Amino acid sequence: MRLAAVFLAGCGGLAVAFGTAAFILALGIVPRIAAVSATRKQILWYEDCVMTGIFAGMLLEICDTEIALPTVSLVFLGLLGGLFFGCWTIALGEILNMYAVLMRRLRIRVGLGMVIWALSLGKTAGILLYTLV
Repeated sequence: MRLAAVFLAGCGGLAVAFGTAAFILALGIVPRIAAVSATRKQILWYEDCVMTGIFAGMLLEICDTEIALPTVSLVFLGLLGGLFFGCWTIALGEILNMYAVLMRRLRIRVGLGMVIWALSLGKTAGILLYTLV
């Protein structure tokens, strides 16, 4: 019975993980980030890293493992995770032309950088409020 539950959980996790990866890769976010960062030659490596990270995260979640790390390492990993999600959010918004539509609807002529900073700071404040309170 336990083996069947583990098998079903693994299949469900794989389906969600690979669906997420397919969504990310189908939208062309990885090539867009590679183009912006002028590293198009490493695009296959980027895609391999995305798939490896998704699979490793799924395994860590299913196996319910604990990794003891010093506080400094956790802060560093948290910053890297925030950069990762921020980068994906901006890339997704750019691919979907969200910022162009936002600028046009709000009639903003200049200051797109300030709008992006405001979005980032608001998201950071919301995460801190959720986590610390």
